[in-house]
Amino acid sequence: MISNNAKLFSFSDFYSQFCNILLNKIKDKKAWPNELSNLLNCSKQTVYRKQNGNYHYTLEEFFSLISHYEIDIAELFRMNITSTPFTVPGVHEPLHSINDYLKRLAGSFKILKSNIPPKITYATRELPIFYYFLNPPLASFKLYVFAKLIWKSEDLVNKCFEVNLLNLDQLQLISTLWFQYSQLRSKEYWSSNILDSTLQQIIFFNESGDLASDHALLIINGLEEVVKRIRTMAVTGTKSPDLHGNFNLYENKILHTGNHVLADSGDDRALILTFDNPNFIATKDSKFIDYTEVWLRTIEDHSYHLGQGSGNHTSIFFNSLNDRIQQVKARLQFKYF
Repeated sequence: MISNNAKLFSFSDFYSQFCNILLNKIKDKKAWPNELSNLLNCSKQTVYRKQNGNYHYTLEEFFSLISHYEIDIAELFRMNITSTPFTVPGVHEPLHSINDYLKRLAGSFKILKSNIPPKITYATRELPIFYYFLNPPLASFKLYVFAKLIWKSEDLVNKCFEVNLLNLDQLQLISTLWFQYSQLRSKEYWSSNILDSTLQQIIFFNESGDLASDHALLIINGLEEVVKRIRTMAVTGTKSPDLHGNFNLYENKILHTGNHVLADSGDDRALILTFDNPNFIATKDSKFIDYTEVWLRTIEDHSYHLGQGSGNHTSIFFNSLNDRIQQVKARLQFKYF
């Protein structure tokens, strides 16, 4: 028996939703009748009638259109449902090693099917992983922490950190990942505690004996160098010397965030959220992404832009990060010397 509160499936709503999504997928809005009539081998008049609901697409035409325009059929059936679907790679294909993670991270650049490079909006409370890749010892340590604590990699769970942790292929891959990220336009919202997790990890592993003090100092110096490079990026507005205006950094002082990455190529969008960090979940649900975009604009409205023309906000923000680094460095030097 169907509950009186249950919402019955409406074919008319379903069909209307399908026609709207179909039109949104067609890039040349003026030529859509020609495009559809050529694809379906029918007249433009027939296409008009089917789009208006006077006639309906046949089942064969329906699946042809879904396949050709890569329409998410699940989204059509969700139009009257309040839940939001996420893909959870960690459940179906758990990570077990650094290599697994780097390959998955490389795959994340292909989450959008568009050939147009996406614009990235990144709201985070921890330094995005790509910036760690600017310094190999720092990247090695961060990946060591993930492998040891999160993935419990058999080859590392009982081992101390070693600077030469990554092999040549992995070093090349992190360099490639940074290059790919540096080419994308990004707007990023960071808080002043962006380094706290990593700094605490350095202290913890050093005091537990898994991170030698000389290695800890090497890593903290690497972090200091990375922060200097990021400051230059913020001031110049670019993550790459051959590109201009592809990096806008903001300090989010008052609104709490997790780690949220919105990729938007114009004709395709995806939202990635860290869950069981650094593992992540993702969705392409349009309503949820619309909702997230409003939230991200609210963050920007209450954040300070860091870079040229920002007054002393840039200096205050990066000096604060450097102060945190120097405090940990002094603690390590006292123990080491």
